Amino acid sequence: MGVAPNANIVAEKVLNSNGSGTSADVASGINKAVAAGASVINLSLTFLPTADIIAAVNNATAKGAFIVWAGGNDAKALLNNANTNGLTANTIKHLLLVGALDTNATQNATFSNRPGSGSLLDTSGGKTSYAARWITAPGVNILAPGIQYGATAMATWSGTSMSAPLISGSLALLQSAWPILKTNGTTANLLLATTTDLGAKGIDAEYGTGRVNLLAAFSPYGPLTTTLASGKTLHADCLLYSGGRQGATDKLGLAAAGLAADERGRIKVNETFQTSAPHVYACGDVIGFPALASTSMEQGRLAACHMFGAPMVLEEEMLPYGIYAIPEISMVGATEDALTERAVPYETGIAYYRETARGQLLGDETGMLKLLIHQQTEAILGVHIIGTSATWLSPATSERESSPLLRTARTSQPWRRA
Repeated sequence: MGVAPNANIVAEKVLNSNGSGTSADVASGINKAVAAGASVINLSLTFLPTADIIAAVNNATAKGAFIVWAGGNDAKALLNNANTNGLTANTIKHLLLVGALDTNATQNATFSNRPGSGSLLDTSGGKTSYAARWITAPGVNILAPGIQYGATAMATWSGTSMSAPLISGSLALLQSAWPILKTNGTTANLLLATTTDLGAKGIDAEYGTGRVNLLAAFSPYGPLTTTLASGKTLHADCLLYSGGRQGATDKLGLAAAGLAADERGRIKVNETFQTSAPHVYACGDVIGFPALASTSMEQGRLAACHMFGAPMVLEEEMLPYGIYAIPEISMVGATEDALTERAVPYETGIAYYRETARGQLLGDETGMLKLLIHQQTEAILGVHIIGTSATWLSPATSERESSPLLRTARTSQPWRRA
């Protein structure tokens, strides 16, 4: 499970030094893992569906955990093709049985069990073959701790108990990248659906679904359908989800100051940047949009002015914004829609990057600058740039000292974040 970032691994010894133990010990270990908040429980021991273990596994999957169970090393069909009873349908959805492959990962290791023809009979009357939940991974000469040779000794081991952790780590890695898989309980199914066939095409009694293939698991699988809150569905090849920003306020001790952050870690302030505690001010990223260095500095200056009773005027429209997309976008001042709504007479001036030597050197054929200018006063009311390094370009200013944009542009620029 070390392949997954931020994974916490909890080990529970349920077998003695001779490799034997009781089902009660195994069930206790599973329950302890659930109590510790485990999202993936690796059972590197032979599949043994006793009543107490079945109960513990059902409890674990009811809490959202996935169970990865080594298939055993008897070189035969799992449980000699006998069925397993007592698992819930939800547990089967969260269960993976693991077989071991040889050093070339092209065929079963000589010792590895096979899924055979047995099935999992769930408590709702459903029937799922072992093969449908069986996945294989390398299990020969795997480097792992060998504590019987010394506290820090390493040794090579073979067995399905060595293959199972590779599958557990794969589940954890997928869930760290896409938490929605854990929420929906579909991580195991994704791993099964993206395996590489080793035997007969599809599911078979020798290799189950086939060899784990993380590269395929991380690639788009099947048609993508997105359902919006309105109920409308969209079909696409891929989906880009923007999670927004999170205020880094959890370690500020806000409660000690009588403050609290919202669900995104943002602190609520009024128009003078005071929090609900009048003697405490906040500005910048922790209060949310626009969360840019230039606006944060201006907010801090205005907050300081209010603290000491100095005159302050916040012209939000005159704060520059930068969007670090490709191509980059920056703006300061009014938009055409805003000016039209306010019935302000204006003219539009546009210049393209391709019309300048610099733009041609950059190879930017689509970049552009747009100025919005008052028809009577000739004051610059808005500046909009899209193209290479747009967020580095200072907002354009007019020669007119009375222009509010000029005053703001001199003190605030959308500097790129480090």
